[in-house]
Amino acid sequence: WAWVLGEVKLSVYDMVAHMPIPAFIFLMPFCLTQRRVPGEWPKVLNKDTASDFEILMWASANAPSTFVLFVLSGVFSFACNIIQFIIVPMLFPSAT
Repeated sequence: WAWVLGEVKLSVYDMVAHMPIPAFIFLMPFCLTQRRVPGEWPKVLNKDTASDFEILMWASANAPSTFVLFVLSGVFSFACNIIQFIIVPMLFPSAT
């Protein structure tokens, strides 16, 4: 699809900020599919199948500190990617 857009100059921040959107759209259907839950989860959820989204919502309601860690991991991942895209060209100019 690059030929449709032509030559697009994106900054480091644009690349890091816009790459998660297509990934989210692509992965969301897989997060909503019902699968058998392993281990003790059927007792916890009171059902044999659940989606990743249902488990995430259960964690946010019953273990808020775990959900906060989940959200913080996304924030730290975003920051790490920005730092990586800034530092690598400084250290290795031939990589750009």
